[in-house]
Formats: sequence, C-alpha cells, structure tokens
Amino acid sequence: MPKAVAHPADSRLLERARGQLVKAAAQNGLKLRQNYNREAPRLAIQIGRYAHAHQFKRMNKALRTLRGRVGRFWRDIDRQRDQVAGEARNRLDALMALVRRVLDQRPKDKSKLYALHAPKSSASRRARRGSLTSSG
Repeated sequence: MPKAVAHPADSRLLERARGQLVKAAAQNGLKLRQNYNREAPRLAIQIGRYAHAHQFKRMNKALRTLRGRVGRFWRDIDRQRDQVAGEARNRLDALMALVRRVLDQRPKDKSKLYALHAPKSSASRRARRGSLTSSG
C-alpha cells in the first residue's frame, strides 16, 4: 500500500515538522517566543508556486527561509526541553530527533526521511512500485 510520503527537501515536510513541534510544545506547556503559525504555511505555499512557475532561485530562497524558521523554532524548544519530564520527554526527544533529520537532510543524501509519521518509508519502495506499473 502506498504511503503518504513527501519529497525529502519538500516545504510540506518542513511545515508538518513545524506544526508537530508547535503541538508538542503546547501539550508540554512550553513558553515559546514565536511559532510562525502565519508565516510558515504561507512560505510553504509560495514555494510550491515558485516551483510550478520554474522560478527555482526564488523557490530555493523561500525554502532556505522556511528551513531557517523551523530551525529557529527547533532551537527554542531545545533550550526548554529540561522542563519536560517522564514519558512526555521521551516523545518530545523522538520528535525532535526526526525534525533534526528533516532539517539536516539534503536532496542528494542517501538515507532521507520522507515522512514524520512513517520514518521507515523509503524511496526505493516507491521506485520499485513505479517500475512495476510502468513496465506492464
């Protein structure tokens, strides 16, 4: 069954990572400076528009900006992680590790993360499935 996976440097994956961090911070009662709830989704939409219009320099600039916003938000939560204890801390640490992987990965990396909800999803399965359907 196909998984809902995103391109590894995709703006939607970054936006989902930011949204899950916002949700986790709210659940754990962390006081944050900013959450970018207005700016980040708008940037993600703009990136898609720039890609569609083949304006790749603008798209990459907006993608860098979005990655910077998510990184800034990640660091804000990282500074306050000591306030969370127990099982909630373990869940937060796991989410933080996934988001860190999303922030660090580049398009040409070998082991990329394609989805936060299914970290084991891989591109090889998608490629194999595509080659099976195109040959028949």
